[in-house]
Amino acid sequence: MTGERKTVLLVDDELGVRKVLERTLRQDGYEILTARDGNEAWELIKTCSPDMVLLDLMMPGMDGTELCRRVRQDPSTQHMPIIMVTAKGRIIDAVEGLDGGADDYVVKPFDPQELRLRVAGLLRRCEPEAQATPAPTSSAGLETVLVVDDQPSVRRVVARVLRDTRPECAVAEAADLPQAKRLLADLRPKLLITDIRLPSGSGLQLCRFIQGHPWFYKTRVLIITGYPSLQTRGNAFTQGACEFLPKPFQASELAHSIGRLLA
Repeated sequence: MTGERKTVLLVDDELGVRKVLERTLRQDGYEILTARDGNEAWELIKTCSPDMVLLDLMMPGMDGTELCRRVRQDPSTQHMPIIMVTAKGRIIDAVEGLDGGADDYVVKPFDPQELRLRVAGLLRRCEPEAQATPAPTSSAGLETVLVVDDQPSVRRVVARVLRDTRPECAVAEAADLPQAKRLLADLRPKLLITDIRLPSGSGLQLCRFIQGHPWFYKTRVLIITGYPSLQTRGNAFTQGACEFLPKPFQASELAHSIGRLLA
């Protein structure tokens, strides 16, 4: 690393995990602080102001989700980068962490190289210069996937799976029906991933919108929903959905569905 050394706070109740995290990140020259629980971590955050926190989700006392919320509610720490580190591999646990304010997540057992890249990448994105730079537009020729869900944390999780498994795709996001229709018309994506329940409308309306316009003949639809009744599933396929994935789902399940639809 060049320039001023960054400080990373590692928070996990397991000594062995803290040692592995510390050994991994010291390779990149970070100063390391460690804490065994949320209360100890909060004291270090207030007194030492680390540049980043790696935080376990499940801990005795104040757990990772509560500590994350506390960091986001305090004006002096609300912009601190946080990566949630959890042994739970289900997407719903990642969503819980992201809902609490985490910027990213890593699942134990983690790949050391992936962890180092995620830490370095998040620190770069949080630099003042990076925040002031407009995000680049999608490169010409990339296949586009449109992700529609009113929960930002769900959109981030789906986008993360797409980045990890389909780096050749550009990802666009929408939070409601009108925004989704505008992006559909502008981008004509190859894949639409949408929840059924949306503000001011339904994901099934997007299915009908696609079915009613011939220029979407190549667009595939994947429905993700927390209401996976047989009637809902039947309605989705009747309206033109290609696949149906109930929430909560595994990252591997989502990646498998995306792979089939983009094949």
